[in-house]
Amino acid sequence: MKLLTSLLISSLSLTLLNAQTTMCFKENHKSMTTIEQTNLNGGECKGSLNVQDMKTNGWSVDDIKINKSDSGFNYIYIFKKASSYSSNFNTTSDKDLEEKILARIKKEEKIKKELKAKKIAEGRFEDGKIKYTKTCQSCHGVKGENEYGTSRAINAFTLEEFQAIMRDYANGNYDRGQAMVMYPYTSTVTSEDIDNIYEYLKKINK
Repeated sequence: MKLLTSLLISSLSLTLLNAQTTMCFKENHKSMTTIEQTNLNGGECKGSLNVQDMKTNGWSVDDIKINKSDSGFNYIYIFKKASSYSSNFNTTSDKDLEEKILARIKKEEKIKKELKAKKIAEGRFEDGKIKYTKTCQSCHGVKGENEYGTSRAINAFTLEEFQAIMRDYANGNYDRGQAMVMYPYTSTVTSEDIDNIYEYLKKINK
């Protein structure tokens, strides 16, 4: 997803007195040593010009803003060039443009984090489904609703209860008449498996 496409940064050139000003940016760039040879987005750069190209075209770097991101650094370059007129006149100040870009960067980072968390949750659900179906479902029911022997329905447990009971069955510290039955299963599941199974049951029982 390209940052700030909806803001149409290419139209954000402006005339301030006798200077033409434009802003270009690059998000999540990892190396500070290569940024000036990397094509920038927005403004007059339009994804096809780098800092050196802009200088060749008569622009000078007026300011640079750098913010750390999860995947590297976000760069905002403010370029100026002596000119009595700009075809894209806009009275928005440098500060306002910078604030818009930084706000959009933060929004993009938030969206990326949410998508990452969602992907992790979906992975845990699928792993929990596979493990539960193969290991637990035949005795405890499709949704963990069966009261097997003297055991309560496992979909009624809290996460802490479920973790403790599975751990104690595996260690031989818990027995309500089903320890011999449960041991082969509880001794083969990991703590991550237990959490995934719980998350799966919690979701399908909503």
